Amino acid sequence: MLKRLGWGLRRGLLVPIGIEPLGPDTGNEILNGGFEEPGAGGVDIWADWTETVSDGVLTNEVVIVHSGNDSCKMTAGPTVDTRVNQFFAVTPLTIHRLIFWTQGDGVNDGFFHVWDATNGANIIALTNTGITGAAWAPYAVEFVIPAGCISVNFFLRCPNVNGGICYFDDVDIRAVT
Repeated sequence: MLKRLGWGLRRGLLVPIGIEPLGPDTGNEILNGGFEEPGAGGVDIWADWTETVSDGVLTNEVVIVHSGNDSCKMTAGPTVDTRVNQFFAVTPLTIHRLIFWTQGDGVNDGFFHVWDATNGANIIALTNTGITGAAWAPYAVEFVIPAGCISVNFFLRCPNVNGGICYFDDVDIRAVT
């Protein structure tokens, strides 16, 4: 577990700072959060992620990466519903910290949301990252798992403008209490 010592502003975003170990690390709930492991091929681009291309484009990016050799590039189509998602098991009433790295195309930003798959409700409703610049920046938020929830579905989504581009890398979600 981790102890957050405070919050700070980075590029206009509130991010946790001064994180120190509080106990045993629970580990990243997201598998293949760096998009390094390939999927089976074709529409299955990345292992452990469910890809929904719709009328947009999902690309395994190998040049614009935060770390490692790969990142997820999303280009929105007319219906702006291109996305990747992943389910993971949770313990009710625990606090989880989500951190991922993202960048836009200079104008557009990506979106994410966290879904309570047990109770069929938003934990974090569809939210834009606010990171439109063409340089990697972290996005961080903490959330509480609702009572009775044992399964969460985490989504990364394309910009809300046809042709808009965003990138995601190094997704990490872990229990902090």
